[in-house]
Amino acid sequence: MYIVKTFKEEITLDAEKILKDLPLIEIIKRKSSFMQAQHSKYFDNTGELQAYNDMIQDVMNMTEDKFVRKYLKIVRDIEQKFNRNEITSQEEDHKLGGYSNAVVNVLLLIDPLYEEKLVFRAYCSDELIDRLKE
Repeated sequence: MYIVKTFKEEITLDAEKILKDLPLIEIIKRKSSFMQAQHSKYFDNTGELQAYNDMIQDVMNMTEDKFVRKYLKIVRDIEQKFNRNEITSQEEDHKLGGYSNAVVNVLLLIDPLYEEKLVFRAYCSDELIDRLKE
């Protein structure tokens, strides 16, 4: 183990850990820790923190398919709220945008092909997507 100093915090790294043994949950926890360190009265990242906390819980007990389906749907629902101008405040805008960005970051770590699905799903219903799979 050794410590790497960044401009705001210290990160403990395991010098012996092979990267193939670095689980997704550890990456999400690191992202969450980083965002917590960045949080201030001037930089509200409540949405991102909530997304990382939600995903940490789900990673513990969901299959990849169930996890991906859940979070693709959440991103699509948020995108549709923005498209229908249903966002009522700047605070809600920042929170939902941050939540969506955090989810997209994690989904792209799982598989970069989800980027195409994210763009496609933002404009299509679940029923249409299911019919296209057949």
